[in-house]
Amino acid sequence: MPVWIDLFRFCEEGRSQDGECLVRDLPRLGGETAELSAPVRWQAAGRVETLAGVYDEQGAPRRRRALYLAAQTQLTRECDRCGQPMQVPIDLRSRLEVFDTEDEADEAAMEAADDDFDPIVGARKFDLLAQMEEEILLGLPAGVVHEVCPKPVGAGSRTPKSVAAEATSGPTPQEDPVAGEGRTVRPFAQLDALLKAGAAQTGRKSKK
Repeated sequence: MPVWIDLFRFCEEGRSQDGECLVRDLPRLGGETAELSAPVRWQAAGRVETLAGVYDEQGAPRRRRALYLAAQTQLTRECDRCGQPMQVPIDLRSRLEVFDTEDEADEAAMEAADDDFDPIVGARKFDLLAQMEEEILLGLPAGVVHEVCPKPVGAGSRTPKSVAAEATSGPTPQEDPVAGEGRTVRPFAQLDALLKAGAAQTGRKSKK
């Protein structure tokens, strides 16, 4: 289920786009969950940001094409401790810097001058939803556990505190995950916060 855009124009013209699909529409993500009918709500925004204090070889302030992504969904996965299904809310917020070529993106990755932005290669025919799926997959925790398992576990099992410590690298549920029954989803709140954070990051660079 591709969503094709001209990524360069998308950023340069400051466009935004949002949509909703099902987990089953994202084949690789579908392989991570037992429930394929969960909705995935997503948003994207493109920007061109001038980094004052950062200059190119000609001495002009460097301009960055930035792609901001946000997505919310819920995956059904097995608890690593008791083996029972559990709901894992996903709240993606990602900042990407768009380059013309693979060489430029690789060079930026090696320099790692800006840890808040990951480099990608843009295209005139760019699958926005595929990039969204990639970012979600990159952020998935290696394992998940219940806070309190619904099924008793053996005496030799790990304690909740030890398991929780091991799982700290996983994403933390946000205020409005898609997963919560009775909760109000504000899909643009995360993207707005992300755009403000990116603007703040650009402003900090201008003070150097």
